[in-house]
Amino acid sequence: MSDKLNFPRFAVVGHPNKGKSSLVAALTRRDDVAISDYAGTTKARRAYRLEVDGEVLLELIDTPGFQRARTLLAWLDKHQGDALLRSEAIAAFVAQHREDETFADEVELLTPIVEGAGIIYVVDGSKPYSADYEAEMEILRRCGRPSLAVINRIDDKDYTDAWRKALSGYFNIVRTYNPVKARLQDHLALLEALGHADERWLPMLQKTVRRLKTDDERKLQQSARIIVQALFGALTHKETLRLMGKEPGKREREMLQERYKTALRRIETQARRDLKEVWRHRRIDEHGDDGYGALPDLFSKESASIFGLSKKELLLAGALTGAATGAGIDMLFVGHTLFAGGAIGAVAGAAGAYLAFDKLADVRILGRQAGSYVLEIGGIKERNFPYILTGRLMYAAYRLATLSHADRSEVDLTPDASFRHRWMDDATSRKLENYFAKIRKGKAGVDEKARMVDVLTQRLQRLLEEV
Repeated sequence: MSDKLNFPRFAVVGHPNKGKSSLVAALTRRDDVAISDYAGTTKARRAYRLEVDGEVLLELIDTPGFQRARTLLAWLDKHQGDALLRSEAIAAFVAQHREDETFADEVELLTPIVEGAGIIYVVDGSKPYSADYEAEMEILRRCGRPSLAVINRIDDKDYTDAWRKALSGYFNIVRTYNPVKARLQDHLALLEALGHADERWLPMLQKTVRRLKTDDERKLQQSARIIVQALFGALTHKETLRLMGKEPGKREREMLQERYKTALRRIETQARRDLKEVWRHRRIDEHGDDGYGALPDLFSKESASIFGLSKKELLLAGALTGAATGAGIDMLFVGHTLFAGGAIGAVAGAAGAYLAFDKLADVRILGRQAGSYVLEIGGIKERNFPYILTGRLMYAAYRLATLSHADRSEVDLTPDASFRHRWMDDATSRKLENYFAKIRKGKAGVDEKARMVDVLTQRLQRLLEEV
């Protein structure tokens, strides 16, 4: 870290194509870091900062890979004098060869180190250790800067033990870390390890870890609120169609229903885009600009089978909701119905859930005015729809929250068939059904709606934290 900066600064260095840029992207949570499978993608050093609420917590400098390490080491051996002047020899090399294209990559990667940055050296643990790397490691050791080596297993083969043994002779700390596959706890563990490279950095990096944990909790809350707002929007949305002259028939009703479904798809699409923005995965490839290229349609049987409740579950949820309504009747009559109200409510609720399984919303004729008819559709009557929409968005939030910014593969946000059972159980479905029933009625006042949004947001946030 430069003494003039109030945040840690590291140069990420190593051989070409070993995952340097991926590590930078993962730790800074940036999706604008250029990553490629081809060696030599990084031509010049570039600094990327990890920021939370405008405060810089960490700076990583992505650098080109070593190209002529042996030649550089030979130059240092020739020009350095006393061992105490090794770091000065590195600085002299950079100054002397700044305009020399032969050592352009070496100058680029050494410059931030000469300026005071710490060192993160990245190797591929799936490739055998070779003495060819010793020139690089010796050069970095002579820089005299706090350092950490990262063993990144890019492929399946494992030569970690040999690499660890070799690296421990040159670097303060050695850690294994795959930036593409790493989860939140892996990123945080590596950040804490960086703090142990120099005790001056430890308090700052421990603060960074705390800030990131708090920031992720906030992002989970934001994600839950986005889902709840999309849910309210979809369940209460209405579409109208004005027709001149004749009374509307089947064709006009179907036209309005399709327009209604399109509007609901747009609500979900916008929610998915908002979730990507929260987690800073703006460049994610979701099989098409609208996010629906390869996803099962919101109203498809596939979506219903993955996230919709079974008929048995719908009967149970509907029965319990109806029973709660019936209980109010019993209270009204002070028990004189011998709790028959509860039984009637349960049957009515169960029947409603079962019969509404394939019905989305009612199409209504609002009336005839000035020679025209007005058709209206909405809000949602179909009991399974809120579970399907919530499940699809919960899965998207979960995948985005756990997706490393180093992962630039084609990301499939198609709901996983096993995911629903990781967050939805009978108790959860019963609690959600109470909220969904209130939203469907659309009679809540402003204050009650705000309270429902807050309560439902808190519940979905807890569910996301537990998945």
